[in-house]
Amino acid sequence: GAGMLSCPEGIREVLTALCASPELRISVKMRLGVSSETEWREVLPILNDLPLEKIVLHPRTAEMQYDGAPNREQWLRFQTECRHPVIYNGDIRCVADADGLDGVMAGRGLLADPLLPLRLRGNTPSTAMLASFHDAYCEECCRLYQQPLLKLKLLWEYFLPDAERRFRKAIQKAKTREEYRVAVSCLLEALA
Repeated sequence: GAGMLSCPEGIREVLTALCASPELRISVKMRLGVSSETEWREVLPILNDLPLEKIVLHPRTAEMQYDGAPNREQWLRFQTECRHPVIYNGDIRCVADADGLDGVMAGRGLLADPLLPLRLRGNTPSTAMLASFHDAYCEECCRLYQQPLLKLKLLWEYFLPDAERRFRKAIQKAKTREEYRVAVSCLLEALA
């Protein structure tokens, strides 16, 4: 992330110690900076001197959190100057978002579309695959939690954001697992 970006020498110390262990393969995930989109410039020479596997870069600052547009221009500058493979992280929600990138890390995009990796590989997943994912998730929630309906409804804060509002509303209003199951079935049938 960005927790240590304001302390380049601390980064050097920690990563040098980690990289000294031959059984560890070290990668770094970071942002452009804490408050400035160019703070990475102080850290990159340190990273370039270390035997890292790769660097995952989220092209926003810590202060931005997930607001505002990722700065692809700074990401490209970082990638050009970096001696390690650079993986893009930030707002990967569809295949077009990954165009021209050698590698991506997706977070919230996977919550919205858990089959996104298949799409990124050129496959066209089916609604049945989406239903299968949901069923497996539902089964795990029921196994792990005393009140699985609460956890299941949390999934829908991100999952299938483009689904019709009336279906999403029915899911949120469900008071029993059966009502939830019916609401989800109706949504999935509408997608088919």
